[in-house]
Amino acid sequence: MIDMMGVTVDSSAIVGAILIAMITIWHLGWLSKAKSTPTVTDLKIYPNKSCGAITLAAAHATETGFENDRIAQISDADGTYCTPRHTQYAKLFHIQPKLSDRDNDNDNDN
Repeated sequence: MIDMMGVTVDSSAIVGAILIAMITIWHLGWLSKAKSTPTVTDLKIYPNKSCGAITLAAAHATETGFENDRIAQISDADGTYCTPRHTQYAKLFHIQPKLSDRDNDNDNDN
């Protein structure tokens, strides 16, 4: 117990208040760092859902996402979507898709 200006305060309450103040100061410092401008360091699309990625220098954004991203999927004979967890189809997901130059060149009308 500590007597502060005629008020008796439990020392554990003071320690708790100091800890809360320290956490608040740390948290505010962390938030100020989080407000920095985001930077894109890697841009990838996945033309076949759940298969290999293609790294791009730039991408065209559409209403539904990046152009050529997830434009195909692997389905079984009944049209049911397959995932790499389906062991009988797992090897199909090891493909590395490639786009033709025509698909990558939006300005080319050939």
